[in-house]
Formats: sequence, C-alpha cells, structure tokens
Amino acid sequence: MNNPLMYTDPSGYTWFSQFGGWISSNWKPIVTTVAAIGAGVATVLTMGAASPLLIATLAGGAAGFTSGVLGTALNGGNFGQCLGAGLLQGAIGAVAGLAGAGIGSGVNSLLSGGNFLSGVIGNTTSIATGFCSGFVTGAAGGFAGGFVAGFASAAISGNNFSNMLISGLNFGWKGALFGGIVGGIVGGIDASNHGRDFWTGAPKQYGIFCVTNNGSSFIDQKDYTDYSGTDTQGHYATTIQANNNITITSNGLGGEQIDINIPAANGATAEIPMNSSIISTTYRNSVLTLQTTTPIEGSQITIWGFRYESNPITRISSLFYSR
Repeated sequence: MNNPLMYTDPSGYTWFSQFGGWISSNWKPIVTTVAAIGAGVATVLTMGAASPLLIATLAGGAAGFTSGVLGTALNGGNFGQCLGAGLLQGAIGAVAGLAGAGIGSGVNSLLSGGNFLSGVIGNTTSIATGFCSGFVTGAAGGFAGGFVAGFASAAISGNNFSNMLISGLNFGWKGALFGGIVGGIVGGIDASNHGRDFWTGAPKQYGIFCVTNNGSSFIDQKDYTDYSGTDTQGHYATTIQANNNITITSNGLGGEQIDINIPAANGATAEIPMNSSIISTTYRNSVLTLQTTTPIEGSQITIWGFRYESNPITRISSLFYSR
C-alpha cells in the first residue's frame, strides 16, 4: 500500500509531507549526524553542571533545529519547510540530548563509585574525571543520543523497524566516536584544572623517591615522616654513584653534572647536603639534573617529588578516578 504522505520523484529522491510542504529525505543524513554530535557534545560538556539533563536537552534541541533548517535550506526548501524541518529535528535533538545526558551521567556516576540512577537524576556528589573517564562517559552518551536521533529520523521517514534499528546503530557509533573524543578532552582538561593527572584523573601523592640500580621506589610523605628509624628513612637517601639510573660526567666547572633518572616521578627536587657545592638543579622528562662546582660522588641526597596515584598503572580501575 502506497503511503499518501510520501512519493519518489523521477530523479530518485524520496519526499514526505511536513507542515504544508514537501521535504526531500536527502537532508536526513546531515540533520541526523549533527543531532547525534550535538547530543554527544552536550553530554560531556554538562559533566558537573547543576541541571545536566535540562542543559543537554536544550543543547540537543538547538543542534537539531539548526541542522534541520540548514539541511532543508540547502536543498531548496522555502521558509515554511525550513521552519517545519527545524521544529521536527529540534524535537528529535532534544530527546537525543536528554537520552545522551541521562545515559552519560549514569555511566559517569558508575565510574566514580556511585550508582547509575543517581547519575541520571543528577544526585551524585562526585564526578569521574580525566581523559579515560571522559571518553567512556562521552562515548556512552554519544551512542545513546546518536541512536535516538537516527532511529527517530528513520521512523519519521517511514522506514520499517529493521531500517530504523540500522539507522540508530549507524548514528549511534558515530555519536559514540565523537562524544568519546570530545569527552576525553573535556575530562582531561577538567582533571588538569584540579591538579590531577590528565589521563586518569588521579590525585598527586607527595613523597620521597629512592633511586637504585634496579629503578626507583616511592614512599608517601606522611609515611616517610612517621618512620623514625634511621634505617627506613636512610633507605630513601640516594647515594650519588654511577649506576643504571645515575649518570655522572664532568661539567667543565671543576665539578660534575649528575643526571638521575626517576621513572614515574613528577616535579622532583633534591635535599642536598650542606657541604655540597651544587649551583643548580633542574627536572625535566623524569630526569633530575644537578650541577656542582666540586665532585660530590659518594654523597647522599634525599629526592622529594610527587607522582600520580596508581603510577605505574597495574589494573583497569587505575584508569578512572573521581573528584
């Protein structure tokens, strides 16, 4: 049975009736893609917002309306057709944004140790941060928003359920990809702004590094202070002698340049013996460099610094931290 609201012209384009005019279906891919992207972006940009669902709904609606108007205008639609397409696609975008934000917020809540429902309704006290958390959050929200946008647009175009499902999955993975990328970047920036690791959102641990032939070990600053035994604290006093992680060369100043490789360290500084003639210390790319005016090989120094928790990463849970 023919659909009285649809027809195919001689050039092969399918048209359907809308708001007193006829709109070509070839605007749908452009519109749906923008709506899916808008939902994914809205999801990740509303992490931590007071009303994430409302904001994402409005953002998705705005993206859908804009893409509907532009897509129809580019295909020669008149004002009424453009307005009709904008309102229709705006409604789809709003629902997609709502779905994306709800799913994304629920997943983010799970990553931060909460439950899914609390995240959906915005009743959480912590936010999973960092690139990894942002990527998973954005991908989940982007897929949900993209699926809703693709499924709804296919339904309005008169497709059967199988094609609606295919359209939803097609735009779902696109929304997931874009949402994941944007979400990762937003999550990483959020972590950095709060003094955390860009990739995992892990907080800083301040402490002492012990550098040996086999690498370096770390003890938390509080634990180091609490240990009163000289044997324990003395273990973290690095002896300056050439080994796998300490390189000593003449610097032409009558002294030495000591390069100390400290894996997984950040911002390392040295507590230097009073009788040592060290004129400068720099730290770059996990290497602490000391410049001296007299040879100090054999002296002991204590290396202060920090690392991010779970560095190095040993399990999947170490990729996700919350604030």
